Amino acid sequence: MKQPKPSGRVNPSGQTLFLKKSDISHPAVKNLGAQGQEQNVITSFRWGWYLLSLFVPFAGIFVALLLYDQDSRDVRKVGRNCLLIGFLIWVVFPLMMFLTFLFLGAIAAFSWASDMMPTD
Repeated sequence: MKQPKPSGRVNPSGQTLFLKKSDISHPAVKNLGAQGQEQNVITSFRWGWYLLSLFVPFAGIFVALLLYDQDSRDVRKVGRNCLLIGFLIWVVFPLMMFLTFLFLGAIAAFSWASDMMPTD
């Protein structure tokens, strides 16, 4: 029995490059395609993206902006969280450290000034 020729794209040497969904006849291949649609690669590595945002905040912000532009709600949520982590590490944490050092410097200055005051 002669099998029908696949209707996908064919290169000049006669090999099929891309198959249409209707050309896939084996049930295991059909189930594999269904599983691939349900599980997104980006959301399966979400902790990797979060760790990247934590240890390399600039790269995390860059990746977050790329992910936040996607259509999927789950991918956008990962992008939002990466952006939040990167923002906290690059903006909020340094600002808190600056204010802490400023506060400690003010306490040290007041302590020095109180030591310079004459006692009666």
